[in-house]
Amino acid sequence: MIILDKSKLRKDIDAILCDLDNAKFKGYDPYDIKGTKFYLWLFNPKQSKIWVILRYLVNLSIFIFPNFVRRVFSIKPKYYPKALGLIIHSNALMYKKTKDPNYLNRAKQIYFILQSIAVKTENGIAWGHPDDWQSKIFIPKNTPCGLVSAIVGFAFLELYNVTNEKKYLNDCINIANFLVKDLGFSYSDEKKVCFRYTPQDNYMVHNENLTVASYLMTLGICVNQKEYIDIAERAIKFSLEDLTDDGFLYYDHFVSDAQTRDYSNLDLYHNGFDIRALYNIWLLTKSKKYKNAVYDYYKWYKSFYISGSVPYLKKYTKVVDIHGCAEALLICSLFEDGKRFEQIYGYIKSNMFPSQGKYYYQIKYYFGKPLISKINYVRWGQSWMLFALVNKYCG
Repeated sequence: MIILDKSKLRKDIDAILCDLDNAKFKGYDPYDIKGTKFYLWLFNPKQSKIWVILRYLVNLSIFIFPNFVRRVFSIKPKYYPKALGLIIHSNALMYKKTKDPNYLNRAKQIYFILQSIAVKTENGIAWGHPDDWQSKIFIPKNTPCGLVSAIVGFAFLELYNVTNEKKYLNDCINIANFLVKDLGFSYSDEKKVCFRYTPQDNYMVHNENLTVASYLMTLGICVNQKEYIDIAERAIKFSLEDLTDDGFLYYDHFVSDAQTRDYSNLDLYHNGFDIRALYNIWLLTKSKKYKNAVYDYYKWYKSFYISGSVPYLKKYTKVVDIHGCAEALLICSLFEDGKRFEQIYGYIKSNMFPSQGKYYYQIKYYFGKPLISKINYVRWGQSWMLFALVNKYCG
């Protein structure tokens, strides 16, 4: 275990920011290779199962030789809006804490980058992922996404809080208009709604639904907009009704009582998104039911995923993922579990920290031996690690 003090924490934060500055805030991502024509063809759900061995070998090659494979497919670093939002948010928080103008200047610089790549919708603005994505349906790159847009919205709102410049608040309202009027609902009645993941699908995903609700409630209270608050409460009600007896949420809506559920549907970071959204909603409303829900969820979370210093990505698997690690750090900070934070960060520094400011993607343990995917992903790991460390530093 490492002993963290403020100076060490700030040194690690500034190392990440230095690396991001040098990369001009661009980077690689696990899904950039998955958006290539070859990968989309090979993993198309309509493809014959005879390709299963080739699929396995392709994924293994990407895991073991991530940099080489990207050179083969001529994949270049690019902007990832979710990462840019997290970097803005982190810099705004650091500026508020330290009053160092370098943090604010960086946040403003990235704001203009996000403005240049925003998607204008009928009623607002939004952002998506810059790679094609094969899910249950095919989602083209830059399709507006509720989760990504909400994360950017939180960043702009923090920028507004530290500058009081109206343009940032106006953008927050435009993002909310997209979420409320353009994103659409995969479920809707008089009492409940569930936000779509993108306008093209009908997914009922809880972490996205709650994050969007958390953003709308935060902004609604800030600008005294009852419409945002009301629709946020309906979305929260939808997800809370899906809480299991153990206090957690599966990734998506429990469609049928006959539907079989197993733990393969769960992972460290998506459940963490749920907890952080519910925690923010509780702080905003002071509602006892939200407090009880979030503390029950946290109790389950830490017992289910975290074995000592190692936050495993999924139960019963020996996979450690940097996105999951960062999420575990965020949750530890939220609940002021300093000892567990130091244990997890000590593991990361010892096993997933190749150089200042960078973090390895994943470790898979085979017969007790680690196999490491030695690549730094800006959206998946680096920006989330920055956000986690900044939240700890700023309290």
